[in-house]
Amino acid sequence: MLAAGGKVAIQLGSVERWLTRAEDLPKGRFALTEVQLNFARTKPEQPVENLESLAGLDYLAAIETDGLLFQDEHLAPLTSLPNLTTLRMMNAALTDGAIDYVLAMPVLVDFRPMSCKSFTGSRLGELARTNVNRLSLMGCQVVPETFPALRRLSRLTYLAMGNTNMTDTDLALLADLKNLDTLYVSHLITMAGLAALKDLQQLRTFGWAVTPGRAVEEIGTVHRLFPKLRNFEIYTPRGEQRVWQEADFAAFAIFASITDMRTTSGAFGDDAARGILSLKKLALVQAQGSSLTDTGLATLAEHKALEHITVESSDVTDAGLLKLISVKSLRSVTVRNCPKITAAGLAAFQKARPDVAAKR
Repeated sequence: MLAAGGKVAIQLGSVERWLTRAEDLPKGRFALTEVQLNFARTKPEQPVENLESLAGLDYLAAIETDGLLFQDEHLAPLTSLPNLTTLRMMNAALTDGAIDYVLAMPVLVDFRPMSCKSFTGSRLGELARTNVNRLSLMGCQVVPETFPALRRLSRLTYLAMGNTNMTDTDLALLADLKNLDTLYVSHLITMAGLAALKDLQQLRTFGWAVTPGRAVEEIGTVHRLFPKLRNFEIYTPRGEQRVWQEADFAAFAIFASITDMRTTSGAFGDDAARGILSLKKLALVQAQGSSLTDTGLATLAEHKALEHITVESSDVTDAGLLKLISVKSLRSVTVRNCPKITAAGLAAFQKARPDVAAKR
């Protein structure tokens, strides 16, 4: 796994360490607890044809893959893992036949076959007799039979359906999932459709493709339904380009307890950053595929409560990063896939703020 370019977590006593090189593995006994094989952007350094090498690892609790075309039968070795609780497989070749193997994973609670185009979810109802309570079908080709199946999963606390063809009619079938605290709905869902979820007052995290220019109205609707939300994720439908303005983000100030905001696909830029200043309790901003520049980072530096800032695939530079030195509340900053951030710039930031976890 490491030779291919993967990443593993090991437990040595009470200390967890992440490793990317086989030569860094300790000589003595250790527990392998997590494996990540993420190759969505890069090719593996050597082929990863199966998961046989993971069979029988007693302490392995989480597996994540991306960009590897594993098929249903490749899950067979994972049924021998007594402590596997999390299985996340993105852009794999899984079908609904994967359910046969998931049923044989004794303690699995988190199953995410994301962007698996041949996985429809029509057999998910069979998981009602398992411990699975966290499920993501983001980017899957769901069918009408998916939603009656999901309705049977009364234990669900987390359900992600973004970038699917879920409709208002489908959403109404999920209104009985009273244990949900996290829900991401499709971009096809309307304000009228959301009304079917009025009894899900326990929701604390919500994701939706809110529309720039209509944000005040749409966010107002969400607030009336779920006034206690603490986390909101805004995503952009595939193939679309959306740009948020200051007023769009400022509209979230209607929520008294919003602490986390996450965005995808370039929606978060310098104008949106000004809107963030209206969210006084905000502690986390995560902008994937951001159009943010150094000007936007300077704006974020004016916020008095931000603790965690993540910017991905942006044109921010070392100069912008250094603007964040003045944020006294800051605990972590991540600038991932930002080519204009250099090792020297990150080192300069870390020297000035050794109390902040900084990485790229």
